[in-house]
Amino acid sequence: MSEWIDITNHFSDEERHYKHSYMEIDEVLDDIIEISLFSTKKEPYEIFVSYGIMFGVSYVDRDTAVEQRDQMKKELAEEYARNGEEPSDDFISSFAEKYKLTIQNSLFDEAKLIETLMNLF
Repeated sequence: MSEWIDITNHFSDEERHYKHSYMEIDEVLDDIIEISLFSTKKEPYEIFVSYGIMFGVSYVDRDTAVEQRDQMKKELAEEYARNGEEPSDDFISSFAEKYKLTIQNSLFDEAKLIETLMNLF
């Protein structure tokens, strides 16, 4: 079975600071799934998830953030073992609902997104 690899140290300390948060840990599974934990001083912690076409941020209480991230990793790895590089539609729906995944505008470079969309037509 595949193992999670901690890639946190591939980022400089400066790169780990993002807006109001700090990347505590970033792990990947077979370069297919990524999960990161971002701490903040005043706001809820953020867990970023990327797996195939599914990606987003889950806002969690700082006291349960590590436990929540570990549970998410377990579920992601199980789905990966079942379905490979792309999660099933059912998994995406249930996972996104369970963890209240949201898509942050800051995840996108708006100019790049517009350019990409324009190239589709």
